[in-house]
Amino acid sequence: MKRILIVGDPNSRDFVNKAYGDLAQVTFASSVADAEALIADNRPSIVIGTLAFDESRFLNLLPLLMELQIKTVVVECPYTITNDATVEAVKLYANDMGVAAWWDMRRTVANEGLEVAGKEIRAIVQGLLNDRLPREP
Repeated sequence: MKRILIVGDPNSRDFVNKAYGDLAQVTFASSVADAEALIADNRPSIVIGTLAFDESRFLNLLPLLMELQIKTVVVECPYTITNDATVEAVKLYANDMGVAAWWDMRRTVANEGLEVAGKEIRAIVQGLLNDRLPREP
């Protein structure tokens, strides 16, 4: 069975399970050290994380994820980075480190609501699990 490791807000468990929990086995990490241990024990197919994870240490995982060729999705949450120039700089770094997808949860939830947000992230996850990304709208 394919596995997804979530390195984000533990309060997102209900949203994650509803949006794509049926597509793969989903595990949540509580810190970067926890994530590294989970990756070593049972390598996931995909890692999905927020920039705010573990006091903004999520980016520290990118070299390991790149080395192990684990598909990575960065979720931009409303409380993460609010400065657009900073977001663009982080995106450039993340893309250089092999991030497969960058999902702007902040924009989707604000403009479309949680139901559409769930469908959007599900399409991204499903595409990555099937070795393809959905086309841009």
